[in-house]
Amino acid sequence: MNATEKITLGLPGVDQQHWILADCLASIELSVTEKGRTVAVNAALDRLVDLTRLHCADEERLMRVHEYPERDEHADEHRQLLTYMEKLRNRSISNEDSLSMMVFIQHWLREHIRTGDRRYAAYLANAGIKTTA
Repeated sequence: MNATEKITLGLPGVDQQHWILADCLASIELSVTEKGRTVAVNAALDRLVDLTRLHCADEERLMRVHEYPERDEHADEHRQLLTYMEKLRNRSISNEDSLSMMVFIQHWLREHIRTGDRRYAAYLANAGIKTTA
């Protein structure tokens, strides 16, 4: 199973956003090793925070519309990540911070999709909600 398959839920809009977030994380990873990295990392982090905020709002809207029973817990996970990302965005990022930030966010995203997102995708599928394009 490749990386794209691991973050694919069968929800086209959500899947596309997951791929964009993964690409943004890859940009941060590349920026960490480049000269002038601080500007690039900060720009990529700004983009990542903005995209994550939009993505979480979309997921939470989908859960609300379809009355997903674990919506509040899932939204709490989103808020915790966004709080962490905002703290990073509001301070200067060192090389060591960049690496630990990237590892944390990659792990969080992978685990969140593997657990919480898969549960709500299964809930939608079991409720008969069309989940593929």
